[in-house]
Order: sequence, then structure tokens, then C-alpha cells
Amino acid sequence: MSSLSELVEMALEDTGKSLLDSGDFYGRHWERNRKLGRRFFLNQPRVTVRTFEDGDWEVVKNVVPVLASVLRVTGLSKKLSTEFRKFAERQDNLTWLDCMEKFAAAKHEPSHDLPKPITVNTANEELNLSQELQFTAFYYRNRAFVLLQLHNGCDVRGGYTVPRLFELNSDYWADLFAELEVWAQCECASGSDAELWDLKDQWVAQNGRVVCKKCGQPVEFW
Repeated sequence: MSSLSELVEMALEDTGKSLLDSGDFYGRHWERNRKLGRRFFLNQPRVTVRTFEDGDWEVVKNVVPVLASVLRVTGLSKKLSTEFRKFAERQDNLTWLDCMEKFAAAKHEPSHDLPKPITVNTANEELNLSQELQFTAFYYRNRAFVLLQLHNGCDVRGGYTVPRLFELNSDYWADLFAELEVWAQCECASGSDAELWDLKDQWVAQNGRVVCKKCGQPVEFW
């Protein structure tokens, strides 16, 4: 199975309902994703830009195609995935996150880039993502790996998928984080994620696209 296929399976995973969220009103990611269907995610663009009649706009980085471009399934990732499943089955009263961090700590071989495993929840970062992620990155045999969860619920405190293990296309785990950022530019200005809010007065939606009021050129997003 390719990384894209696995990520689509994750996006469609039913993570249930939680007392923490207001999902019956707002809807949960897994409910919305299932309505969109598998084919939608297999053909989803990396970036979606929405424009509004009042000149406002918003941009979202779609996690499934972005992650598929930087994560892969390899022989070693399959081996580690099997080991992780067996490891998790032996743990009593541990959350998935605890299992991820404990397994990564046991397998990790320190490197200059990542002296110890690191866990990231994108809800704590200023990223414009279609849904939040939680992952633990570690190095093993001089290769970078992540144990990944998608947030498929409503409230970010719960509703995460079962972790899946992938190898990064890059030797540097930070390249994964860089790919999750939205980048944009026109001829006279550029920015990424949180910086885009400062450009809201300069960039405006016109006729279904975003253009710069200063240079008059369309804004490119990636």
C-alpha cells in the first residue's frame, strides 16, 4: 500500500464521538471526509484557496496530498510498523500518544538533526491545515521516521486516529514541518502562514482569484 492510500484510510477512519466536542453541531472530520469519499482525497490539490464577494479570502493546506509527497512506505517502515503494533498490544493503560513516544524512544538513534525524538501537535502551531496532525519523529539506522495521527474528531483534545508509521523522503524531519506551511507571493510581497494575515489589506479577492492591490499581479500559493 502506498503512503497516499494509507493516508486516505486514515482520513476516513471513524474516531468516534467525544464528550469534549460539539460534533453534533459542527460535524467531525471523519464524518465530513466520508461524505467527500475516497476519490476526493485521491485527487485533492495540495492547496485550496477560497475567495469571497467582500474581497476576503482564505487558504488551506490539504494534509493528505501534502503528507503523501513527503512520507513513504518502505520495507523498513513496514518492519517498524509491525514492531509498533506488537509493542502497543503489550502496553496496559497507555494512550496512543504514550505508545508512540515510548516506542520512538526505544528505537531512536540520536543524530545531529534530532538528538532525541520530538512530538508535535500542529494545533499548537500557526499553520493553515485542512485538519490537525500529531506525530512523533525519530531516527533509526540513519533514516527519519514518523508515527503519525490525524485529528479526525471535532475538539482537538480527542478524536485522533490509530498511529501509522512512515519513513520520510528526506533525511531531515524538519522538512516535513516545512511542507505543512502555506507559502504565497506576488511580485512585491511574500509570506507564509501567520504572516499571511499581515497581507490581508494588500491582497484582495477579485473574480475568483487573489490579487495584489500594489503591483496588480495575482498571488501564487503553494
